[in-house]
Amino acid sequence: MVFQKSNPFPKSIYENVVYSLRIAGVSDRSVLDEVCEASLRRAALWTEVKDRLQDSALGLSGGQMQR
Repeated sequence: MVFQKSNPFPKSIYENVVYSLRIAGVSDRSVLDEVCEASLRRAALWTEVKDRLQDSALGLSGGQMQR
């Protein structure tokens, strides 16, 4: 199910992006970094958030969260 309003975890942008990989047991930082960047690029967010990956995901705008 897809909801109208996004509900990020109260974690960093980076941790929200790699959450499913961590749950699956992936801990290799280079893999997590690569997937994070690729995912944010596909969502057209990389240039907007690349310097704020450790900031809370709750600080993203509504439009950014939906992407």
